[in-house]
Amino acid sequence: MKNIYHDQNIYRGELMLRPVEQSDISAIESIVTDPGITMMLDFPKRDYEEARTFVDWAARQWHYPVPKDRIFVIIRSDQIVGLIDLETIEEPDVFEIGWLLRPDQRNQGIATGAAQMLTEYGFEKLHATKLTAHCDCKNIPSKKVMIKLGMKRTEEPGKRIYPRTGQQAFEYTYERMAETNTVR
Repeated sequence: MKNIYHDQNIYRGELMLRPVEQSDISAIESIVTDPGITMMLDFPKRDYEEARTFVDWAARQWHYPVPKDRIFVIIRSDQIVGLIDLETIEEPDVFEIGWLLRPDQRNQGIATGAAQMLTEYGFEKLHATKLTAHCDCKNIPSKKVMIKLGMKRTEEPGKRIYPRTGQQAFEYTYERMAETNTVR
């Protein structure tokens, strides 16, 4: 199944990726303030105001001629179930992909489907030469999504430090190259 593009929205099957809007604050707040969801990132945002600041920033990115961060809400059955991001990490064509999904929406193929949609968008529409992703070594579900995307682990585990706790963890880096649309 291929992506269908309309304006800045991306459709495939029952999923839609739409740029973050300020009106999404309530749904996004429940995602970005939940430490159980965001424990492996520089989130959680502590409260509504921090969540609003994040949503305002994410929505503003779409007003730039070439956004550095393209943050989409993941919509299924007319409900926001997660977030997914494609961030420019090396101008103009190397991107990092990352996602957050509500716990009640996991293990249903949603993260994989949304990540496949954004991977296709990156290669087809943005002419990416490489997509990368990172995950905590303990984050097995994200690791499985990266493998399903055709990504390959590129190096020995690196270290990450969680800003809110100061806790150190090991992380994996995965990548997929565009030349043959296969792993390197």
